[in-house]
Amino acid sequence: MTRQQDRGGRLARLAAAAALCLAAGGALAGQQFQYSKVSEVSGQNRIELASLEDFVRLAKEGKARDIFVNGEYFYFPSGSYLYAFKSGGYRTIEDYRAGDKLAYPSGELYYLARDNGLKGVDEARYFDREHFRDGADYRLAAELGYLDKGAVEKDKSFSGLLSRKDLERNLESCGWLCYLLDRSSKKPEYRPGAELAKVAEWSGGAIAPLIDDLYYVELKVGSAPRLRLDKKDARRKKDLAESDAVLFYLTRIANYGSYAQYAKRLQEEQGLVLGTGELLKKRNMKSVAELRKAAEKGFGDGEAYRVAQFYGLESMKGYEEHRALVAKLELCRAKYGFPARDEVLLAYALLAVPAGSPIALEKLVEQAYALAYGPAQAKALRLKAPSVQAAESLLKASAALARDLGYSPETKVVQRKD
Repeated sequence: MTRQQDRGGRLARLAAAAALCLAAGGALAGQQFQYSKVSEVSGQNRIELASLEDFVRLAKEGKARDIFVNGEYFYFPSGSYLYAFKSGGYRTIEDYRAGDKLAYPSGELYYLARDNGLKGVDEARYFDREHFRDGADYRLAAELGYLDKGAVEKDKSFSGLLSRKDLERNLESCGWLCYLLDRSSKKPEYRPGAELAKVAEWSGGAIAPLIDDLYYVELKVGSAPRLRLDKKDARRKKDLAESDAVLFYLTRIANYGSYAQYAKRLQEEQGLVLGTGELLKKRNMKSVAELRKAAEKGFGDGEAYRVAQFYGLESMKGYEEHRALVAKLELCRAKYGFPARDEVLLAYALLAVPAGSPIALEKLVEQAYALAYGPAQAKALRLKAPSVQAAESLLKASAALARDLGYSPETKVVQRKD
């Protein structure tokens, strides 16, 4: 075959191919296509669409029965292809359309608003940055005037007393705040009263039972507390010290009924749980510190605690065992006005001398404690043998006691009369 013949053959084949293309073009010219924007085609089988409506249309045309969701995409298979569309965090196509219509930037924010009864994107963004437990708490905080107040006082702390009733009323607030402050190991789901026995455990000691129906509370929110959140969440959340929600929970635990009441608190109430003074007064206690010390020893009444402390009785049990003796000692203390425990104990012992027969002071001092106190009482009071010099000083200091004992400083003899 010559070169000219070969060239002619190739030209003939090209002409035939061109004719076929023209014929095909003529056939396609009458067909209507719909075009879908594609964000990405991965390999040969995955097509990512840029329009939800195209995604839905193709799903319907392909008679897809299932739409698959993985948090990032909606998917459906058709033929040998997998069609995808970015879900934006939405769980369903219907939710995507509803959220998009309301201008929510993500499914996460849309569901946050829907699940907590929030109104609009701005309210949802605020709620997302805050630390409210749920929408109901948020609405109550708004009603009580706490919104945009968290930054007023960055360092907030409260200590004081709560009754069992008040603690039960605010137990869920206590649990949630303790979780935020990194005191509780798990997110609380407390029902009022259900976890009262574990309150010290899940609060890390910030709320502890004292005695009977009293609890001690000590909660502090500093300027840079550690958040119980992962890094992604923490970036968008407020610092706890500036949080409206934290202020709301903290002041509710401290028995404030509103932000207005909290803002008007007296200087002496700055860091004190409201009602602490009344609870102290009811228990005859002078301070929270005294009540805490008394409670450690089993005392719920301040008067009894202070009397027991005066006589060196370490526990409520010991006080109860020797209550009758303590009552007599107190009468002696009140009558003669002795300021020191050893003076009262010695005066009471000297007064135990039988009336009638005279007795030398030295002899009386030797017998005094044995006459006045039994072995158990002497042990509980940790009595030490008195000296004659101590007795002489006591009688010299108290003319009334010397008169009642019939004591003569010249003869150093005691002779009580009936």
